[in-house]
Amino acid sequence: LNEVKATMQTSNEGTEAIRQLLQAVREQTAKQLPAPELIAQATEAKAKAESLAAEQAKELQVLQEENNRLRNEIKALQEYKEKAHRELCRVRDEQKTIGKIKVNTEL
Repeated sequence: LNEVKATMQTSNEGTEAIRQLLQAVREQTAKQLPAPELIAQATEAKAKAESLAAEQAKELQVLQEENNRLRNEIKALQEYKEKAHRELCRVRDEQKTIGKIKVNTEL
């Protein structure tokens, strides 16, 4: 009986050790289970960020094109202004010349 008792105690100690080991494995596994969920969330967040980045790149391109168009328009207006100024100066000078001619003819 003592031998059976000793064998049973040894078995029980082994069983308890295995039970504790299984419990530790279960706890560790429970901690690791959310990882696939985190991976899925990270993948979804990455996809959203890439989509947003692509959208912003398109918006930036549109703004750059609009900026270039406005620069060209400003350049054209400046050229027009310069031509108009030159023409006004030419007309003014012509009028001064005509005025001098009239004055000279009247004398």
